Amino acid sequence: MGSLLIDDAHSCVKKARNQVTIKIKKSSIYYKQFWEIFKHDLEKQSSGQFLSIERGSYSVSKMIPYWSWKDNQSKVKDIINDMYEDGASEITFSHNLIIDYLDSCQCYISGNELEITPLRIPVEKVPAYNNAKHRFILSATFSNNSDLVNELDIDVNSVQNPIEIKNISDVGERMILAPSKYHSDINREFIGKILKAHSANHNIVVLAPTYKQAKKWENYGAKVIQNDIDDEIENLNNTQGNFVVFVNRYDGIDLSGDSCHFLVIDGIPKGETVKEKSHSIMRPDSNYLLSQKAQSIEQGLGRAVRSGSDYCVVFMLGDDLLNFISRKTNLKFFSEQTQSQLDLTLTLIQEVKSSSTWEEAWTEVKTAVNLCLERDAGWTSMYKDNLKKYAETSHNTPNLLSLAQKEHLGLILYSNHDYEASYAEINSIITDSLLVDSQEKGWYYQILAEIMYSSNKTRSNDLQIKALKNNGNLLKPIHPTKEKKENQPLLRLKNLYKKYKISHQTWI
Repeated sequence: MGSLLIDDAHSCVKKARNQVTIKIKKSSIYYKQFWEIFKHDLEKQSSGQFLSIERGSYSVSKMIPYWSWKDNQSKVKDIINDMYEDGASEITFSHNLIIDYLDSCQCYISGNELEITPLRIPVEKVPAYNNAKHRFILSATFSNNSDLVNELDIDVNSVQNPIEIKNISDVGERMILAPSKYHSDINREFIGKILKAHSANHNIVVLAPTYKQAKKWENYGAKVIQNDIDDEIENLNNTQGNFVVFVNRYDGIDLSGDSCHFLVIDGIPKGETVKEKSHSIMRPDSNYLLSQKAQSIEQGLGRAVRSGSDYCVVFMLGDDLLNFISRKTNLKFFSEQTQSQLDLTLTLIQEVKSSSTWEEAWTEVKTAVNLCLERDAGWTSMYKDNLKKYAETSHNTPNLLSLAQKEHLGLILYSNHDYEASYAEINSIITDSLLVDSQEKGWYYQILAEIMYSSNKTRSNDLQIKALKNNGNLLKPIHPTKEKKENQPLLRLKNLYKKYKISHQTWI
């Protein structure tokens, strides 16, 4: 193939990962078969979490210990082959993509689903993509590109030097407001009642992270959209007076033009897959996961601003979301445009902190909303001036890209069974000081332990001990203490005893 174009690159990463993942619901007989294989090793990791999974709790997710996964490969392959021969829908697309990499896959389980997914997406299994002479990667934001390197095998130099929009007028306008930060009485219930009245003549769209969260908006007249999403978007494009909630759809929906000038993001996006939920427990403060959260938030913010002529008011609700955007250390994970908008948001909040009543605070919020929706010239000028401040700032965090490059190369070597070379590449992430905290060091020691298990189990166990010491959320090793290295001359004598079946007494 000569050229290949990928639109909405970060969404494509998720779709590609989904295509190489086998997902098995608890109701399936295959889930039960996998459960029987791994349940004893899971119980050794945590009896409490084991019981939660056994009871069917979807909120508890665990990684199957890699040694258990590798030691049971023959049983795993038998089940996978049975699924394939039975025509199981769970494996229709993923079988041919990962069957040759099962030993280097990982398995995650919750009370309602099991996932099998490779450490890296085997892009070489898709010739049209892998052999394309030119790849054109499109994205609304390039603030977090480590996934493009790690998952889609995009060259780091290309990622660091994208072709970008330089004209600020080509960037849409978002007024981001956090009403509850103005006054604690301006809560979700208050906002819900206000938006219900506003939706009589305007479209209001809410993005909620979970169905449970989305259901709360029904109390204010909103309609939760689960199916027929395309039909609902078409309805938003053609009519006004709609109040709808989309569940965990922070990407993949287009609300351009008059379809939506008022967006609500209610809470921080949650991990959708069993793997993502498990990783959020094992490495909660990882820069990688924080950048993923920022990316999801940014994708949500972009739903109603699709071109330079679009404008939108965005209400951000939920303590988790507001705490995330309020931390200055998290701002670097957003694009320069979003950084400028969040900076303006925090500035506006600081200016009204002296407000003594909720009425005064709400007046400030209403005034700001009207400035945007009524296209006030003073507001649009201030917005563009603020945006210019960030126009020249870097959109990438170098450490994340360097880390992604090393990890990607290391995992390619691992999938090719070159364990020592893989170890050296991944270990350089630690030795080159690309990690700033012990939690992440522990994570990469665990990857090293997984890599070495097939060739040196003792070394693997020692690495897993080091992993757990740095990060208590990780897997407990098979042996909790390092195996002592025996005195070499004494070890040779013992081997002689065994070889020639000599008793100690005959030497006296």
